[in-house]
Amino acid sequence: MATAVIEQGAILKAPCIVGEDCFIAAYTYIRGGVWLDSRVAIGPSAEIKSSFICDGSKIAHLNFAGNSIIGRNVNIEAGALSANYRNERDGGEIICFDGQNHIGTGQDKFGALPARFWRVARSSNGSPLWTRPRRGNDFLQRARG
Repeated sequence: MATAVIEQGAILKAPCIVGEDCFIAAYTYIRGGVWLDSRVAIGPSAEIKSSFICDGSKIAHLNFAGNSIIGRNVNIEAGALSANYRNERDGGEIICFDGQNHIGTGQDKFGALPARFWRVARSSNGSPLWTRPRRGNDFLQRARG
């Protein structure tokens, strides 16, 4: 029997889909437009808004992920921010690049697009530090004006 664990004090607002074997800790705030694949863990006091979080990813306590696509097996450690980058340039559509093609999103703001096996930590000055152990073809690029 597949289950998810949602601790007391967590708030989930529709639309929200929680997959098998997910864990949502106390005082987590899941705003509308969130899809959690299977085995996703969200730590205490995190906030997730309008995001897709894929299988096996973990978002530790005191994080914010907004308007983001988090790939498989991504580990976002405590206190990181994946927030709405707004491209304010003329013709500022956010463009994704898959290694060969530029793909228009129709959006002028976007949070983050970390691929599987990314790790997010904090540097000594408190800034988010995105690292990845190997090269890949997952990039997020701004449209050129």
